[in-house]
Parts: sequence; structure tokens; C-alpha cells
Amino acid sequence: MNRTPKVRQTKSNFWGVIFMKLSYEDKIKIYELRQNGQSIKSLSKQFNIVESSVEYMIRLMDRYGIGIVKKGKNTYYPPELKLEMIVKVLIDGHSLNQVALEYALPNQGTLPNWIAQYKKNGYTILEKTRGRRGVNQRRPGKR
Repeated sequence: MNRTPKVRQTKSNFWGVIFMKLSYEDKIKIYELRQNGQSIKSLSKQFNIVESSVEYMIRLMDRYGIGIVKKGKNTYYPPELKLEMIVKVLIDGHSLNQVALEYALPNQGTLPNWIAQYKKNGYTILEKTRGRRGVNQRRPGKR
């Protein structure tokens, strides 16, 4: 049975590579195929995603169960928790993947992004504002 995975293409600035977003069903299928002995490399090719992402997702499901990859609302991470994770990597010397797995981050790219922002902002954690800008904060229109 050669079925095409349900995916949504998203462009990444990472060397112009196109990454795929997998459906929950495809993530389960990848996990089951891996449990049946299929290699990470073949799963990567079959579902058109990076090998390290396949490996991380499988490790996440091994540790926390299959439900961990189910899409839900975006998780909010307070600045204090982000800083805790960043300190574990930068100060304590833990690996990025180890910390990402420990905190069950949805993908392995989240923590490196936070670390880059942390360094860029002068070693401070900035919290993203949520919601729409107020009327007074909007950009002035063309006149």
C-alpha cells in the first residue's frame, strides 16, 4: 500500500529547504512502521521529512506516549521556563535534544530558536505580545 502522506508544505529559510507538516495519522503511521523495523532513513524518504525530525518524534513518543504528537492548542511557555531550558543548555552543558525531550517540546527546532533570540536580545527573554495591537498602537495609514 503506497499512500501519499497528508502534508502541508511550508517553506523554511533554512537553506531554502521545504519541510513538511505531518498529520496526526501520519505521525502514528511513522511510529508503527518504526516499531516494525523500518529504518529512520527510509521513513524520512517515504514521508519527505528530515531524518533528525523522524528520530526526535519517535523518541518523544517512546518517552511520553503516542498522544504527545496530537495537535492541540499552541502551548504557552512562560519566560521563566524558557530561561530554565536555555540555562540547562548554555550553562549546564546539556544537549539541545536532551532538554527538548525532557520538557516535551513539540519539535527539536524550538529550543535553538529560543537560544538564538536570547543571544540576539542581549541575553534577555522577551515575551511575545499576544493578540492584536490596540488602536493607538497601529501603524498610521498612507496619507
